[in-house]
Formats: sequence, C-alpha cells, structure tokens
Amino acid sequence: MSLVNINTFGAFLSGVIVSTAMYGITSAQMVWYYRTYRDDRQILKGAVGLLWLMDSLQQALLLHAMYFYLITSREKGDFVALLSANWSVISMIIPGEISVSLVEIYFVWRIIRFWKKNYMFLVIIPLFAGTVYAGKAFRYPPFNESTRGAWIMWLSGGGRAATDLIIAVIMSYKLYTSRGIVIAHRQLFIVLTNYAIATGTLTCVFAITYLITYVTMPFNMYYAGVYCVHTKIHVNSMMATLNSRQSLRGMAGRTVNVWSDSDERNRLDRLRQLRASECGVTHEV
Repeated sequence: MSLVNINTFGAFLSGVIVSTAMYGITSAQMVWYYRTYRDDRQILKGAVGLLWLMDSLQQALLLHAMYFYLITSREKGDFVALLSANWSVISMIIPGEISVSLVEIYFVWRIIRFWKKNYMFLVIIPLFAGTVYAGKAFRYPPFNESTRGAWIMWLSGGGRAATDLIIAVIMSYKLYTSRGIVIAHRQLFIVLTNYAIATGTLTCVFAITYLITYVTMPFNMYYAGVYCVHTKIHVNSMMATLNSRQSLRGMAGRTVNVWSDSDERNRLDRLRQLRASECGVTHEV
C-alpha cells in the first residue's frame, strides 16, 4: 500500500495561505453587503450570514490543521501523525460542502425565480456525495486510505463541476433567449452574460482541477490545497454577484436614458408622421 508523500504538505500549506487571503476578501464583501443592501429579504441576509459562518468555521479548521501538522507534530517528534488526517482536516469538509451547496442553491434559485424552471436537483447529488465522503474520511483517516471508496469523490467532484457548468450554460442561454426583452439594455446584457460565464467557468475549472489532482495523485497533498481554494472561489463568486447589483442597476439606468427628452420627442414625432402618411395612403386607395 502506498504512503502519502509528506514532502507535498507545502502544497497544502499554499492552499491554506491562498484560502486565508480569500477569506479576508469574503469578510470584506460581507461587510459591504450588509451595509449596502439593508433592504434585502431576511432569508437572503440569513443565507449570507450562514455562508460566512461556514466559511469562517472551515478557515479556523484549516488553520488548526496547519498548526497541528507543521508545529505540534514536529515539536513532539510525532511524524507518524503526518500520515493520517486529523479531526480538523476531516471536519473542514463539512462546512466546505455546506458553503458550496449554499452558493449553488442561490444560483439555482435565481434561475427558478426568473425563468420558472426547477433545477434544484442539480445540487442534491454532489451534496449527498460530499456528505458521504466526509463520513468515509472519519472512518478511514489515514491518507493512504484516500482511494478507498474513490467513486464517492468522483461523484462529488464531478457533480460539482457539472453543476457549475450547467448553471453557467443555463443562465447564459436564458439571457441570450431573453435579449429581445432587454434589447435597449445591450451593454447590460453583455455584462450579465459574461459574468455568468466567468463565475460558472471559474468554479467549474477549480472543481475539475480538484478532481484531477485527486485521481492522478491521491497520495500527495495537492488535491487538499486545491480543495481549500475551491470552496473559497464559490463563496466569493456568490458575494461578488450580490454586491454587483448596485453597479448593474446604475448601468441599466444609464442605458435606459440613452435618448434625451428631445430625442425621444423627435422619435415620437417621426412615428406619428409615419402613421399619418400610412393613413393617407390607405384613404387614397
């Protein structure tokens, strides 16, 4: 049986460092959200608060794990501890999966709200697989047991990637097919489409990267580092979407007022003249 390559703990540490920086960005976005969008519905503000709590819990567990592996185990000379996942590494999967699921539920809820189609089933499979994987990790903590029940990880990672991609495709398609309704808001339409593609693609790429590193290098810690960043990408994508509404509304207002009052009157006068001429032709016939 293969042993975990402890020399790759640096990749795990790098992932924790990046996730810590992104957690700071998330916290700043949370403060901005609650100060700017005080009129949002309580359920949405509650979901944002729960998302921040889960993100904070995961970050605390990650920092504890790093302290355990890099400080405590080395001070005690307990290098055997480096071969197994301690309780904080395993536990951080739970708030991570909850955070990602909350983000996906939010985007699916937007699709349901605006286009009256229920795609909530997209979230169920990866959430179930992630929960089962956390249970498997508690049962088999050694890193060299990470390939046991690997299909669960494939289902979870693959389901996350597929869900993110499908959400991005659906939102882009719905925006494209609705372009006639917002034809006067062409610039806003382009921004919304690009935003949907960018956020969905980014989260999908990280989910695929996490899955590939796990499948190809299960006894290295690269996949753990990618997973830390993967969850933070999801959280920040949701917060960026929520906090961009004010600027998008401003863009929509500017787009609506492309014509000045005089231009609008001239356009209406030309329309009346055209209708009058059509009536004249009809009477002559």
